[in-house]
Amino acid sequence: MDYTPLISATRASHARIQATPLDARLLIVSADPTPGFMLTAYERINPGLKLVAICTEADEAWRLLEQEQPNAAIVCSDLERGDGIKLCCALKQQHPALRLMLIGRSLRKEPYIPLWQGDCEVIALRQRGGGGRLYQAFHALFLGGAYCDPYLHELLLGSVSERSIVKDQLTPREMEILLGLVGGAGNGEIAQQLAISVPTVKQHMSVLLRKLQCNNRCKLATRALRLGLCSWGVAASDTTQGVDALGVGPIPKTW
Repeated sequence: MDYTPLISATRASHARIQATPLDARLLIVSADPTPGFMLTAYERINPGLKLVAICTEADEAWRLLEQEQPNAAIVCSDLERGDGIKLCCALKQQHPALRLMLIGRSLRKEPYIPLWQGDCEVIALRQRGGGGRLYQAFHALFLGGAYCDPYLHELLLGSVSERSIVKDQLTPREMEILLGLVGGAGNGEIAQQLAISVPTVKQHMSVLLRKLQCNNRCKLATRALRLGLCSWGVAASDTTQGVDALGVGPIPKTW
């Protein structure tokens, strides 16, 4: 496959990372140190990103979590010792405030079902990080949205009937608010792009939390993605990106 069209999109994502306000202390757990070296380059692009530790084993991750107090972690499925997916599930269960990104190798849906059913914010595929998709994943990890690789998203989508029932309960404005939330936009950004006040955005957010039966914004974003109310990109094409109605970055679309 010719990946040449993805070069410009990947370069553009670097500029977006530079312009994104970040406050992240990051732990990386991977048998391959490449993601860590890559993130040290991003540190130079954006000083708000701080890589605090890298390790290759699940047991080491627990020790470093207590020692370094990261607020986000990137875990690869392949570790020297331990299982990355099981580690993500355990980390989220014991540290629900820790934002997690799993980078998987398998293209089958079965390994990712535990993460999908849990609250892991970002599920990415190692083979499909180009064309700005890596930026999409980082954007969701660091800014409060949710992301699942479009290919996996199609495989993992749950009940169509449940999605229809929930979507029927939402107004067009609530769908716009939800789209911005999944994309990682804050209340102020959503208000500005939709030309409404911040208190109005907060009111809509409260209603969405009730309708989707969530107790915080992070769970609201992940539930919207799990239900298929929003998706990132287009699964059938590696070169097609959605266009964000809110102008807040690369972007989820409504089904």
